[in-house]
Amino acid sequence: MRAWRNLPLEKRNALVIVVIFLIGICFVLFAVRREAPPLVKLWEHRHGDRPGWAHDIAFTPDGKHIITAAQTIKIWRAEDGKKVRSFPINVKNSVRAISPDGRWIATYKIDGTITIWKLPEGKIVQTLKGDKGRSPDLTFSPDGEFLAACSHDLGNVRVWKVDDGKLLRTLPLGANRVVKLAVSPEGKFLATITSHYPSQQFLSLWDLPSGRKLWQENISQVSVGRYYLLPITWVERFTFSFAPNGELLVMAGMSLKGYVVALRQVSDGKVRGQILLKGSIMVAGFTSRDSSLFLVHEGISRDLIKPLRPRGMTVPAFWVHSDILSCWQLKGTGLDKLWEAKNLLHGALVSSFSFSPDGRLMGIVTFGGRIKVYRLLQVSQEAK
Repeated sequence: MRAWRNLPLEKRNALVIVVIFLIGICFVLFAVRREAPPLVKLWEHRHGDRPGWAHDIAFTPDGKHIITAAQTIKIWRAEDGKKVRSFPINVKNSVRAISPDGRWIATYKIDGTITIWKLPEGKIVQTLKGDKGRSPDLTFSPDGEFLAACSHDLGNVRVWKVDDGKLLRTLPLGANRVVKLAVSPEGKFLATITSHYPSQQFLSLWDLPSGRKLWQENISQVSVGRYYLLPITWVERFTFSFAPNGELLVMAGMSLKGYVVALRQVSDGKVRGQILLKGSIMVAGFTSRDSSLFLVHEGISRDLIKPLRPRGMTVPAFWVHSDILSCWQLKGTGLDKLWEAKNLLHGALVSSFSFSPDGRLMGIVTFGGRIKVYRLLQVSQEAK
């Protein structure tokens, strides 16, 4: 104590500042460790195609390889990211879809020609004839057994069996535009988002074997849950797909109060659980085992200079945009958040993500082709 008192005032102040700084560092490290999400990055690469293109990602059925797709197909070893092979699929002036189970990729040209490639061999197995038109939608069922395609201009939907190319059903939906499609596992149901003049959008569920409409909801006037959605403009960013068990439909879109994710019962369309988020939702999907719902959404932008800016002085703002990966689980009639991880991609727009068949690996790819693969240290139990 006497030595402390004998120190000059400047040195005592300096020591106090150092001690406070060290305590702050320890607190931050403790907080980060305490809130660390249960995932570890394994590797990172770039797909290498033109930046800005939408990229797709999927695991092969055995979980040993990861497939990324843009203008070319690239196959990577899941454990260490070593590139196994690459081949072009000539998707210029066309669209493509990769099956969630990583077995197929389909390309759709404006003349209505649909080509299905078997992965990872890269062999063309089917050439189908769909409807001509611009901006078509092309989607596989979660198990990769069925393919649905439509022309947005004509309002028709065709569904094929992938392995033999058999046309199962053609549905004239009576819409001026088909916006989104989703096929359930086993090809039993088709969910559609359609646009009707003057400003109506409908969510409909169809029984594919019979072609019968089971239920329909006007989503330009009512909500996906209890939150009312914005008409026309929001639907282009609408995300929806079936859960792997075929019992739930996950829907995500913009509402008047923020961005909403809702899980609907396929049987009757009723909402089972929902989440309201402030940042826009980029992608949403289940693990292959249907144990958890994962969302990638934007965090709140922050102006880092604001605390330092003197009152009345105008200086350029310095904005930081964050991305958030969150994991949710069904509980009763709601959704409980298990954990979240921030800034995995430092604000980059996520194009697609996928999970290995055992649910232990997750791959993310951005619109610029940046690939990140993580190991999930915690695999939750099946949703009940």
